[in-house]
Amino acid sequence: MTRRQAFGALLTSFDLEALARLPDTIYGVDADLRLAMFNPAWFAFAAANGGLPDVARDWGLGRSVLDACPSVVRDFYARSLAAALRLDRHRDHEYECSSPGVRRRMRMSAYPLRDGAGLLVVNALIIETPRATAALTSHDLCDICLDFYYPAPVEPPVAG
Repeated sequence: MTRRQAFGALLTSFDLEALARLPDTIYGVDADLRLAMFNPAWFAFAAANGGLPDVARDWGLGRSVLDACPSVVRDFYARSLAAALRLDRHRDHEYECSSPGVRRRMRMSAYPLRDGAGLLVVNALIIETPRATAALTSHDLCDICLDFYYPAPVEPPVAG
């Protein structure tokens, strides 16, 4: 389990060995919604979807989880996670997290930690079905996945 030392103190009521064994992608955020913990499944999911080493390099501890949200849903996630912290109440919602070859439906559950100091976020797979990559359109992927799987070509600088 990768985590900030101070964040570990907030997890004393959790079985960390059990969290490390779960296939669900689990991360923790502090009260500012900055990444503070990952379970091994976080990295396994990234590896299985071609995200390493970029995920490990670009999405380390301290990065805002909201940076991962396309602008069209960023406000929704910010309000939802802030409400879980403020109300000290667990929040769930379903979302799509597909890749070019696999369509996935997931459930995100955000569990508040004591004194509003952060959240433990569990992303559980609901259903996963393979799909033909040839049938894929840009509408099938969120902006972040689209940029990851199909990056825009970089134009070389024009000599002047």
